[in-house]
Amino acid sequence: MLAGPGPGLVGVAVPGATAGRTRRQSILRSRKLWLALAILAALAVLVVRSNTTVLVGTYPSLDSYRVAEPGQLVISVAVAPRSWTRITNVDETATDVRVTIESFDWPIPLPGTAELEIRELTVPLVTSLDGRTVRDAAGTAIPLRAP
Repeated sequence: MLAGPGPGLVGVAVPGATAGRTRRQSILRSRKLWLALAILAALAVLVVRSNTTVLVGTYPSLDSYRVAEPGQLVISVAVAPRSWTRITNVDETATDVRVTIESFDWPIPLPGTAELEIRELTVPLVTSLDGRTVRDAAGTAIPLRAP
């Protein structure tokens, strides 16, 4: 098959090329594919690295909690700006309530990203707290915030 007009390639047969595609277009298309794959791989590494920030008594920290309603807690969490923070697990026993929170951070070094933000996350409970201890995923007790 003959390739379309290009600089110095008029009438040159290119294996695997379709009508109207030059060798240069084929090379550019493969370079774009490799660039897209490299970007996806870099994003995957960032997701895996950031997704390991499960709260186990370190950053982001569970500062305190308050009882909003008999079956609902509000936990204050210190997290990085522009992060996605969510409750991933709540285990209730007769003596305590364990809350696991994960934070997905966007590692963008911009002004104002060095300080942590305090966010409040609402935790629904199956039964009211009734004197049980609220703990993080590592088992550290979270203090009750004074009203």
